[in-house]
Amino acid sequence: MRLWLVWIWALTLAGAAGAQDTPPPQPGGGLFFDVPPITREGRLLVPLRPIFEWVGGRVEYRNGEITAYSEDSTHPAVELVIGSREARLNGRPYNVEVAPEVINGRTFVPLRFVAESFGVWVESEGRIVTLKIPQEEREAQMAVAPDPGSHQEKIWNLLGIWYGLPEPTRVDLAALPHWKLFSTARQGELTAQLGREAARVIEGQWGARAVAGIRILADAVDPVAGGAQAQVMVKYADGAVYRDDFQFVLESEGWRVRQQTSEQIAS
Repeated sequence: MRLWLVWIWALTLAGAAGAQDTPPPQPGGGLFFDVPPITREGRLLVPLRPIFEWVGGRVEYRNGEITAYSEDSTHPAVELVIGSREARLNGRPYNVEVAPEVINGRTFVPLRFVAESFGVWVESEGRIVTLKIPQEEREAQMAVAPDPGSHQEKIWNLLGIWYGLPEPTRVDLAALPHWKLFSTARQGELTAQLGREAARVIEGQWGARAVAGIRILADAVDPVAGGAQAQVMVKYADGAVYRDDFQFVLESEGWRVRQQTSEQIAS
């Protein structure tokens, strides 16, 4: 009987130790980008540092060569070269489907190759990609970056301006004041609430809270009906995480925000 109790006690301690080794859940999935991902040749590329940090890798970048290590390892897990499809996976040659590239000073790497190299499950359904690390009970969902020139890309560019993040490409909206991100109807509502100085008030308050990064969760565009939607997970510099929902309308000058609502996920 005594041996049986000792055995149960040992299992309990082992279970407690295992629970302590499991990282706590990360608010909003923990994956945030300071520039939006892009699509090349039908493949999704994401900013280098956020994805390597999320999968648990240490990354070094020198003269166009990317070397990433698993935690506590001195042997490279992934080796990539900017502009080349030739890579190395755990020291062995490997050809990636799309080469890493630099856009406006930002390095982008193929999402699936990086994630799966570090044991992350990658599931795709339509324009939604889900990344899972089952052993750590971690999961992050994201929308696939739109094709260049598409209505979705215009929505993504507008969101980049909304959150004040650098964009991978220059667009015609980049020079517009924030007031003009709103639709005509929304401008009218804000003017009714704030008075004739509404535009000045909006501009003066914009950017009061610094954004650390975002992840676009989903989008849907119907150009015929002139409507679109998007859902965004945003992390602010103070650590707070929100889920924002947008409704857009297509006006003569392009897509504009008709409505935006926020729900705080973590403080």
